[in-house]
Amino acid sequence: MKKSIFTFVACLLLAGIASGQAFYSTLNEAHGIKSPGETGTREGVECPLNTFYSHPVNFNTGFTSWTGTQFAVYDQVESTPINLVSTITFFGIFDVTPGRNFQIAFYHDDAGEPGALITSYTTFIGGTNTGQILSGYYSIFNYSYTLPTAVALTAGDWVSVVATDGTDYWYWCSGSGGDGCVFQAGVGNRCDYGDVAFCLSGGLNDVPVSNWALYIGIGLILVFTLVRFRKLV
Repeated sequence: MKKSIFTFVACLLLAGIASGQAFYSTLNEAHGIKSPGETGTREGVECPLNTFYSHPVNFNTGFTSWTGTQFAVYDQVESTPINLVSTITFFGIFDVTPGRNFQIAFYHDDAGEPGALITSYTTFIGGTNTGQILSGYYSIFNYSYTLPTAVALTAGDWVSVVATDGTDYWYWCSGSGGDGCVFQAGVGNRCDYGDVAFCLSGGLNDVPVSNWALYIGIGLILVFTLVRFRKLV
């Protein structure tokens, strides 16, 4: 009898847990936003000054990209960045906790879907409130990460950002400027709200100059100065 009661209670608990596992692929789907569209301004969600590739925030929705669900989001880089990527900035919305551990990863293309991994990093980023609001309620946060080693990307490569901790949703803000589509694990290719919002920056200033290059440069300056001095004498 006791075993039967225990089994019955366990079944009720499992049923309750299962009934609560409704995972939503976008902010619009989760919170019933029926009319996506721009409800903010560009101020507060601009990319850094040294950005050379970007998908600006378009204020349409946010795509679920969190390991607490089956959803993870990837977006393609449509053109080859002119420099090595040393910093990625992205924009997101959270349900409870803004700061999260994120897996930031880059992939080669495989017939229109993310393919072989190029490199990935997992790090905690606190996030900064941009002051901009999506759909009259949800604060948009700015997240920025400097890569330990600059990465060379080519047209067609993929960028992914996934929140890897927490007990609440994290949404990657939708954006514009690419092909208008993303790949969302658990859904597939989707082109309903645009790209996701991110900025790639870096450049030649981020490439360290070796000591030998400095010594050679100083030597050439000294030689040039001596030659000029002798001519003047």
